[in-house]
Order: sequence, then structure tokens, then C-alpha cells
Amino acid sequence: MSAGLSRSRRATLGAPIECPCTSSLPPAPDDIAGIIKASRFSRALETRQFVELSPDVAKLMNKDWVRNPNLKFVCSRILAGCLIHNTFNNQLVIANCVEIYARNNVLDVHSESCNLSKGGPGQTSFPSSGDSKYENVLPITFYAPKGPRLQIGTTIFNILVTSSLRLDSQSKPVLGCVTPSFLLSAEEGRCAGVYIDSKSLEEGYKLMKDPQANSTGDGDISLQLRQLTSEFDNATTFIPCRSWGYITQNACCQPLTVFSLAIVGYIKSPSIIAASKILYSAASGVILQDEEAVLELKDVRRYRESCQEGSVIHTILGSIIGLYRNRCQAIPILHNQALSNELKQLSLSLGPKIVEYNGHAMAQVEGAFSNL
Repeated sequence: MSAGLSRSRRATLGAPIECPCTSSLPPAPDDIAGIIKASRFSRALETRQFVELSPDVAKLMNKDWVRNPNLKFVCSRILAGCLIHNTFNNQLVIANCVEIYARNNVLDVHSESCNLSKGGPGQTSFPSSGDSKYENVLPITFYAPKGPRLQIGTTIFNILVTSSLRLDSQSKPVLGCVTPSFLLSAEEGRCAGVYIDSKSLEEGYKLMKDPQANSTGDGDISLQLRQLTSEFDNATTFIPCRSWGYITQNACCQPLTVFSLAIVGYIKSPSIIAASKILYSAASGVILQDEEAVLELKDVRRYRESCQEGSVIHTILGSIIGLYRNRCQAIPILHNQALSNELKQLSLSLGPKIVEYNGHAMAQVEGAFSNL
């Protein structure tokens, strides 16, 4: 640990935590402490304790979800607020918000596809065999059509970083599915360091003790849903497995999703609120009632009445109303391809507003790091 860190306010890097996986966690190296001390956000960072990803935690992250279904929540919680260090250029980023995706398409319809390129394996976050800092854990940049995505891949899942902040530079916070400010090649990823917030680790292990865990925490469920725009007829779309770090735990710091637009207080557009409320209703219905979840006609009509007539959202809600036939007052949400198609169009219509409103959240994130 860097001797320059004060005893009153310091990032206690490497103090051991008693937990089921290990009794002694490896400390973060002095160069991490040096970056934190030099960062313009040092006061906030020095309130946290970071420990290096241990072999036992790496092993936990590669355990099967069929036999351990609560691990989707455990691993998401553990990696929330972690640091990723590019040892090639000494860049350091904090992952303020993360979303977890299974590799098994049965367990998660939004799993990373196994793309083939000219008959061979395509781009992937799946850890490759060979020398790496952590066994079967690979931080890497995945180049998607919308831009570079910062991910942490294991054999069982990949974590998508949806809010991040470079700690070694004057860069602004980045919110959303792309992270252009911190890029990791496969070679750099195999050597990159991962340092976990000890509080996130403790919370993760609390979840692991509960085999019935069905979310990443007790907070607002809409904030735990991933930013998804398709497959609304599949229950795995509504798994509440998004987590955030402790510095940015305020809801105003969270990246917005099609589900959470409805619950933040500063959005004034009745059409945007109505569209998000429909999607939130679908999500909460599936979470609470599973296969019995329905979308009621009276709710769709009420939300449509608040929309600007002739707007895209008003038109889509009209199409949803057209799905209620033979005086039907409610339609199922799951296994309803026609409704899913309309909800997809509804969610896509919210995309530009999410980008716009995430700009406000970026300012909140910077404030959270600056004001502690």
C-alpha cells in the first residue's frame, strides 16, 4: 500500500475480509494506490476499500447457473463498482454500473451470440486458454455495431459495463452500452487487473447464502433491470440483475433504461412517461406473476390518452390496443410475439431520449465523485 495515503481518508487496498471463498484477499498494488491518490476524485475513492480478484472469487464466477441460479445476482453484485487496470498504459477505470448476461441462451435470451467469422470463431468475450492474470476471467473491449463495449467475460457469463469513469485522466463519465474512453485488446485484457470494492464483495456473499435470491438487492426493481429493447415475450428479459457501485448508488446517477424512465422525476414528456410505464408494467407483472402476467386494456388506454395524438408512441399504443380482440380485457405478456413486437417498437422509440437524459445522469455521476 502506498505510504502516501493518509490514515484519516484512504483507500484501504487489500485489507482481508472473512468470507466463504477466502480468508486473505490479495492486495491491490502500489501503482493503483498511486493513481487513486493522484486522481481528481481521490476523496471519494479513498472512502472505498478495494481488493484484487482472488482465485476463489474467479472460480465462483465460473460456476454453473443451473445448479446455482442465485449466482447471476451474486456475480453482478460483486463486480459493481470494481476497478479495471490496463497494465500496458496504466489507465484505470471504475465500473459504476454493470449488467450481467448468461452465455447459455436458455438461461438468458440476450446471451452473447457465438458469431462465426469465415468459418472460425468470431469476436467474443469468452476467456481463451493460455496465460492470463486470472483463470477464466477476461476484461476486454467487445466491438459491437453501436461501438466498443467494455466487458468482463467468464465461461458462464459476461458483464457489460454501462457506467464508467476514467480515474487516471480528466475524462467525463460515460453512460450507456458503449465505453470509448477505455479500450482493452485481448492481449491487454489477459494482463489487466481487476480490483473489487470490498463492500460489493460482502454483499455478493450475503446473496450467495440465499439460494432463493431473485434480485441484486432490496432497492427499486426498475433500476435493476437491464437496458433491453427486444424479446419482451421471454421471462429472462426481466431478470433484475443490474448492479451499481456505492459512490453512484443514488438513482439520479444510474443509466436510464426503458423501464426506469417512468420513475425518475425530472422527465416531463407525457408520451415518454406513458411508454415507459407500459414497459415497466410488463416487467413488474412478469417479476411478480411470471406466466400469469397480463397487460390490461384499461391501462394501455389510460396511458395512450396522456400521449400527444398522432405521435409515434400514440400510434404504437393504438396498435397494442388492436391486439385485444373479442372484448378481451387483458392479454398475456409472455409467449406473446405480437405484443413483444409492439413493445420492441415502443422501446426503440425511447432510445434517443435515453441518450439525452443520460447526459443529465453523467453530471450527477461527476458530482457524486466530486462532492464526497
